[in-house]
Amino acid sequence: MREFGSKMPFFEKHRKQLYCISLLAFFLMVAALIPGIGYEAIANANPAGVIGATGASEGSVSIGRLCRGTLNVSFNPFFYPVSYFSGRSSVFRKYVGAAELWDHEGVQVAEAATIGTVFSELLRNIPYFLAASALLTLALGKVSSLRRVLGKATLINAQRQP
Repeated sequence: MREFGSKMPFFEKHRKQLYCISLLAFFLMVAALIPGIGYEAIANANPAGVIGATGASEGSVSIGRLCRGTLNVSFNPFFYPVSYFSGRSSVFRKYVGAAELWDHEGVQVAEAATIGTVFSELLRNIPYFLAASALLTLALGKVSSLRRVLGKATLINAQRQP
């Protein structure tokens, strides 16, 4: 029985490329999660009242603020092309949630709804991030090998000159 990874010729041969692909895909995904770069979100939260619930321990009560609102998230087509071409370049949804009592505007609930919406679209676009990273890695490899070949040709021509 073979050990995983140590005797697999494909992974041994392409280890650097696979590391480069995963690193580039990671950076693309992080950039896609930055507000203003990967997406724009507009949330309108309306506090709907105060709610109370019994806590986990006996005799405790939790009090929170019920918030309702709408969320409109527009995605950058460079970072979310799968969403863009499938007609989800802009997502509109309604949300309801409970925020802390001190959160009068429902910012916590709006942020949670935004993060959930953005992550669901990010998951749809993972194949794009991997394919774009693989193409970029392939292009960088070709440029690097071309520079090596041109560098050797320049060195040979320089040695021929008296």
